Amino acid sequence: MSDYKDESIVFDLELVKRNGIENSKGLKFLSFKKSLKPKFGLVWRDIILGYIALGLLSYFLFYAQKNLADWAALYIPLVALALGYFIAYLNLFMHEASHFNIHPNRDTNDLLANWLICSLSGQYMANYRIVHWNHHKHLGTTKDTEHSYFEALNWKFLFESMFGIKAIKTIFGREAEEENQNQNFNKKKFFQFLLIGIVINTCVVLIPLYFGFWHFSLAWVIAMLITFPFFGALRQLLEHRDELANNKIDFSKTDHGRLSRMFRGPFARTMGGAGFNRHLLHHWEPNVSYTRLKELEEYLKDTQVGWVIEKNYSSYFRTFIRLFNS
Repeated sequence: MSDYKDESIVFDLELVKRNGIENSKGLKFLSFKKSLKPKFGLVWRDIILGYIALGLLSYFLFYAQKNLADWAALYIPLVALALGYFIAYLNLFMHEASHFNIHPNRDTNDLLANWLICSLSGQYMANYRIVHWNHHKHLGTTKDTEHSYFEALNWKFLFESMFGIKAIKTIFGREAEEENQNQNFNKKKFFQFLLIGIVINTCVVLIPLYFGFWHFSLAWVIAMLITFPFFGALRQLLEHRDELANNKIDFSKTDHGRLSRMFRGPFARTMGGAGFNRHLLHHWEPNVSYTRLKELEEYLKDTQVGWVIEKNYSSYFRTFIRLFNS
């Protein structure tokens, strides 16, 4: 096997030549990759589990309002935090759908994604795909369309994330940019699905409120406006922000450089659901479904670049501590 022990590729697996990789059994990567077909059943299992989590949290709020009302000041914020966490988890499957990995038929893939995932946050799959592919194309440069990591992790970032300011900036800022740069961007669908998202969330809030279940309505508003945007912005920053990045540099004008991490820990499978916990591998092979990334990881660890995988492991908590006000 060839030797790739070059420190320059520790944070940039893109520098590795795929046709030179083989494992201890002599299986070359390009042959192995052909076996990595999506497991659609696992994708839908994970999506359904996300909706079950939302359902259980909602049931708790309805139950608690009738039986634990004296504790409302405690449990409403905590459940709102959990609701936002699992809404963010479900939202991650837009990413899997953008790579056509939630259904074998591409039209059905987008139909399911639009109505079961995108509609909750008011997004349209075809437009999101444009944004996301430009993230892959321009990762680490000033042209990146998913760029929460341009900003330092500090109190300002946390404040803007928790109060929806960053979400509004991100959605309208990058959509406007893509509309100007890409003729395939569908402005009509953008506003149509934004309206659909507003209608859905308005119904989710007003219907329980009409029947007197204001605890749920309040928790949902907090989740959608505060905790969901917070987890989304924070996750992306933790995936791509360099610990050595100078916080005084404006990375919208100066290239940050490519960096993606591998995450372990108790929250990695949900905070980094749909394969975001193995983000380094996803950026290296974007079209491999997250349902096969564990196999890809194990294969690469048995090759001459296994040390690269090992050196890129972290946890969300450890990365947060290292980046916060660094």
